[in-house]
Amino acid sequence: MGWNIAEGLFGNAELAIGKEIRVSDRKCRVIGVLKRKGDSMIGGVLNDDCVLMNYLYARTIVDERNWNTNTTILVRAADGIATAQLKDDLTGAMRAIRRLKPADGNDFALNEITTVQGELTTLFGYINAGGWMIAAFALLVGGFGIANIMFVTVKERTNIIGLKKAIGARPGVILTEFLIESMILCMVGGGLGLLFVYGGALIAKNLFSTFQIGLSMGNIILGLTISGVVGIIAGFIPAYSASRMDPVVAIRSN
Repeated sequence: MGWNIAEGLFGNAELAIGKEIRVSDRKCRVIGVLKRKGDSMIGGVLNDDCVLMNYLYARTIVDERNWNTNTTILVRAADGIATAQLKDDLTGAMRAIRRLKPADGNDFALNEITTVQGELTTLFGYINAGGWMIAAFALLVGGFGIANIMFVTVKERTNIIGLKKAIGARPGVILTEFLIESMILCMVGGGLGLLFVYGGALIAKNLFSTFQIGLSMGNIILGLTISGVVGIIAGFIPAYSASRMDPVVAIRSN
């Protein structure tokens, strides 16, 4: 049975397992409780408020063929059975139950959950594309900001750069030093951004329990990697200019 029903009958959903309930004066034993899902944003059957039982046993309690209202039956194919084959079998079974002639049209509907999943996949695809565009602009703006900071850093350390080169520091060492600094600066900013995203994912997960929202290790690695690459690209020109300085001119500059 669903979580809400179990909690309403027994106070605690976990206490429902193994207990007996009566459905139309027929005894039924609870063998499991469905995990809480919350309200669905796309409608359909709410698992928290439903009871699942064997179809043949349920027919001994109520015969859905005598219902005058619309009936919804959920069917899942066995392992190895294709959706198209299941749909054909269900169509034949429903036409036989409704006693439809070969020339008659169907007076029932078969709805595939894969259709809804396809629409959601398309929607999230557009959302992801928009997110990547926004991220690209943010990275571009952030890259220019890092480049400006590094230009200022190089300017402030001109004398130090001149002294290092005067005592034998090679251009590659100066270049690597500023590239590492730029990369670390960018990765620290990326790490702070990931913390904000993690907090937002926790809030969204609590608000929309229908969808699983989280931050995977792959997302973290990707975010830090992109931050490091942007830092290297943004800091390359300032670092290169620092490595090409004339030590005499750099020491004399104020």
